Formats: sequence, structure tokens, C-alpha cells
Amino acid sequence: KKFAEAKMDTETKERETREKVASLQGQQIGITMSDSKEDQGSLTNQLMDKQRVASELEAAMTGYKQKMKHLEGELKEKEKLSSSEAKQCKKLKSSLEATTAKHLKLSKKLDQVRINPERMRELSKSIRICETTYNKKTESYEALAAEMARYDFKYDIQSKSFDHNRVKGLVAKLIKIKD
Repeated sequence: KKFAEAKMDTETKERETREKVASLQGQQIGITMSDSKEDQGSLTNQLMDKQRVASELEAAMTGYKQKMKHLEGELKEKEKLSSSEAKQCKKLKSSLEATTAKHLKLSKKLDQVRINPERMRELSKSIRICETTYNKKTESYEALAAEMARYDFKYDIQSKSFDHNRVKGLVAKLIKIKD
């Protein structure tokens, strides 16, 4: 019985030794991994996977660097625009404050002015009378202008030897009109 157990133990150890030698030889030539990492593939496959991942990460990093440069340029443009907009905003605020102050000042002056309703009625009446008088005078002027159109005359020089200096005064004074 002891012999059978020893023989079995020896065979088990011999099998384990053969497997470990085969694994060691596979690891040395890069075909297999140790027993705990056999499901990950050989060292060559793992190395290729790691190189692929590294190149993908490097490409992504290059893309991010380009994007970062682009965003930095955009940020500078936005900062310039922001500073000019801030200046314009300050100007508009000061203009608004000045206008508000002027409005308050005029409101106070308007409150100080006391409007007498009786005086306003008198002024309105006076304005209506003035407008009526103006309209009558305008109509009278237009009638006279139409009447004068009948008496419009034009003088045409008959000869080149006419001396303008000899004529003095208005020509209309030389003519008498019967009523």
C-alpha cells in the first residue's frame, strides 16, 4: 500500500514536472504563458495587444492636443470679444445713469412748476383766436395773390442799345389803375 501511494505520488510529481518544463519552454520561446495566465494568450499576443492599445492611446492624445489648441485659440477670441463687450457695457451703463439722472432732474422741475388750470384755459382760448386770425389773413393773402396774377406783366427789352440806368423806380407806379 505504501508502495502504491509512493508510486502514485511519484507519477503525479513527474507529470507536474513535465507540464512545468513544457510551460517553461513555451514561455522561453513566447508561445505560452504560465499556468495562471494561459487564458490571456501568449506573450507575443499580449505584447501585440499592448502595442495596439498604446498606439490607440497615442492617437487619441494627439487628437486631444489638437482639440486643446483649437479651444485655446477660441478662448482667446472669446476673451477679446468679452473685453470689448465689457467696455461697451460700461459705456451703456454710464449713459443709462446719465439719462436716468436727467430724467429725475426734469421730473423734479416739472413737479415744481404749478400749472394753473384757469391760465391754461386762457392760453388755449388765445391760441384758438390767433389761429383763426392767421387763417383769415392767409385766405386774404391768397385772394390778393390771385388778383395780382392778373396784373403780372413782363418787360422785354426791344433793343440792345436800351440803357437800364435811365429807368428809375417801379414800373407799376407809372401805370394808373382804375378801381
